[in-house]
Amino acid sequence: MKHAGPLPEAAEAGAVEDELRRLAVIATGMFHRGSQSITAQEAERDVALLLEAEPSPLVFGRFFFVHESQAVVAEAELRSYEFLHATFGEHLAARLISRELAALLSAHSADGRPPVGRRLRALLSVVPLTDRAEVVRNVRELIAADGGDVRRSLVELLRALFAQAGQDGSRGRDLAYRPIGQSAVERDAIYGANLLLLAVAVAGELDLTTFLCGHREPADAWSRHAHLWRSQFGDASWTSFSRFLSLRRGLRVAVREEGADDPDVAGYGDVPARSAPVRAPRQGGFHVPDAVSATELMRRVAFVGDSDATDLLHLVVPLLDRLPGTLRTYHSDGAGESRSAAHLLVSLLSRSHGTATELAGAYAGLVVMLPDLPEEDLPRMREAVARQLVHDAARLPGPAAVEVLRALTLSAVPDPAPGRHAATWRLLLGCVQEQAGRPDVAQAELDTIASRLGAFLRTAGEQSDLATAVAQADTTHVWQHAGPGRARGVLDRHRAALAGVPAAERPRLTVGLLRLARELGRDDWLAEHAEALLLTLDLAALGRLRPTDADVLLPFVRETALRRLLDRIRTVWRGDPAAIPTADT
Repeated sequence: MKHAGPLPEAAEAGAVEDELRRLAVIATGMFHRGSQSITAQEAERDVALLLEAEPSPLVFGRFFFVHESQAVVAEAELRSYEFLHATFGEHLAARLISRELAALLSAHSADGRPPVGRRLRALLSVVPLTDRAEVVRNVRELIAADGGDVRRSLVELLRALFAQAGQDGSRGRDLAYRPIGQSAVERDAIYGANLLLLAVAVAGELDLTTFLCGHREPADAWSRHAHLWRSQFGDASWTSFSRFLSLRRGLRVAVREEGADDPDVAGYGDVPARSAPVRAPRQGGFHVPDAVSATELMRRVAFVGDSDATDLLHLVVPLLDRLPGTLRTYHSDGAGESRSAAHLLVSLLSRSHGTATELAGAYAGLVVMLPDLPEEDLPRMREAVARQLVHDAARLPGPAAVEVLRALTLSAVPDPAPGRHAATWRLLLGCVQEQAGRPDVAQAELDTIASRLGAFLRTAGEQSDLATAVAQADTTHVWQHAGPGRARGVLDRHRAALAGVPAAERPRLTVGLLRLARELGRDDWLAEHAEALLLTLDLAALGRLRPTDADVLLPFVRETALRRLLDRIRTVWRGDPAAIPTADT
């Protein structure tokens, strides 16, 4: 060094390295204190504790620092220093960590036992490295030059240190380096999190089932570690840490690359749930009866007070309140992937499936789970799927749509109040009508489903029977297999049921009943009841009629004003009859 005269080349290299280590300790001290500057007293203490050496006076005042600030407080002179560029300090901190890792790896390779790593523990126990993400990235770059064997050995070293970190005996060997006030629990949590960060940085992607191999249930172990970190990190530190890492399918964790799609959020179903079984007992549907209930889950989240989890839970409370069993009923695809009924149902409601094949797969998973749902959830689940199927049936391949209809009707069980499910059966009947005539649909299977639905609906009560008959009359195919027949008594029963129909539904069902009588060819019934039924409708309700309705009903109407209204309906559709050309003109 110039200040001490020329040195031999080897000695000069050693002196430069010593100087860089002192600078790195000072940079790390700034990082740990969350500051861009450090006082002379702090720097001297850090160097003495971490390097067991007196700080070199040559460090201060050199070009590495922007300026030297001086102040006199209580007759004592205080000096502080800062780096010219913050990135230089980040690089030095990363260099100190990477050099310490290399030294520990050499010791580990020599005797095969995990080293104590007192200095590394001191360096990694103060703040999460992601508080300044460039530090982690610099470590990655410094280690990237090492060969694959070295990196694999380094990951194994970090795994051993991670397993050792939680042992009470390891804490007693810590250095007395305490740049900020912390509890022992906080230091342990930050140390473990930083070991994991470094392992991910070295490996690129880390298999947690291997990294946490000392635990019988890696998913549970990961959850407990994550909860510990969340409890000990401040909000800003936790946000930086959780954004830096990406937890992926199969308990794998990787560095989240800036600007890239995040597979743990954007990818369908890639977020691994702690409560989801790691190993499915079999392919197909299954229920986990001894798992935490939806009610208990909500209580736990509320108790912890995690605002992020509470916001997410708020989104699904209506689902969990109405269909709690869907949270613990799963479908396994046989390849190790399980999805809950709640997950698949929400994916349908949000239209997450871009292709017909994906959509068919989601419906197939749901109907396979129907027999495994708790009995009290089954009717509501059937209704929820039926309501969504109305919108999706046309997108599904024909065989897939028929299979869903078949499964939903086969899953029906005897019910003491069948009328409460009539709306579901009518929805499914509408789906059957839409599938009729598709070239890729087996019509015989549709006939069987229609007959089954007709039987369900005939037990649903008079009011439901009326709405059902109107729905059944939409197509000949369904009427043939599910209709109640053409006896006059059927029409009389439906007319009597109108009195009990909600007012909002009465106009639609009245018009539907008149059309049903027309389709059945019951002119005798229309002659007796058509005018009286039409007079119960106001002007807006009469607007439901079509001109073909008016053609049929006019002969049975004597009231002048009502006849004019029926004529007006025909004019709206067809124009002035006098202006319509005939065959003679």
